[in-house]
Amino acid sequence: MKTLIIKYTPRNERSRTKKLLDAFREEIKNSSIEELDLCLTAPEFFTPEITTAYYERNMMGNPRPVIEHPALENMLNLTSQLKSADVVVVAFPMFNFSLPAVVKAWFDSVLHVGETIDPGSGTYRGMMEGKRALILVAAGGFYSKGNGIGPHFGPEWEYAVSLATLEFKLMGYSEIEGVLAEGMAAGDKALVRDNLNNAIHRTRKIANKWYI
Repeated sequence: MKTLIIKYTPRNERSRTKKLLDAFREEIKNSSIEELDLCLTAPEFFTPEITTAYYERNMMGNPRPVIEHPALENMLNLTSQLKSADVVVVAFPMFNFSLPAVVKAWFDSVLHVGETIDPGSGTYRGMMEGKRALILVAAGGFYSKGNGIGPHFGPEWEYAVSLATLEFKLMGYSEIEGVLAEGMAAGDKALVRDNLNNAIHRTRKIANKWYI
């Protein structure tokens, strides 16, 4: 069994997301672990050149551009890395209600036609059946309920866990879990502590279920 950890925790030890990830790691059993730190190794964005090479390779069946464009080859390497894992954990803070740009770039790199998604006969089918994905996110505001006024934004403002979940669904993951530690910027320190501890408890519970 293999676990792949994709992390973006730019606040390092001050990161509440890192605390969730650390809790998960402590519960991993009988699994090798591979880690990609997006703070150190950022994926490429789809420039015009890479987009052309991607289209030629994945849509037209021409492998030649991979040699000509190392950035596209790196996207394929990231995709192969993901395909090799039975469990993938993506950990990041919420930025402006959604994914940090570097995390979205990672998803764009591994949502690879013919590798993780199959367009089939006009309908997309995920190719990652039988695998599990976990999304760990810390957010300053509150999203489980609210009236649309910060910091109590409400569910309609949450595009971090929800978008990452949709990305994994598109790739066909059989089991997808998301943990959102909300209210991390609240002035009430006791509330912050309780919310974080609840998120950590849920994270450990998921890990214990997956690594029996």
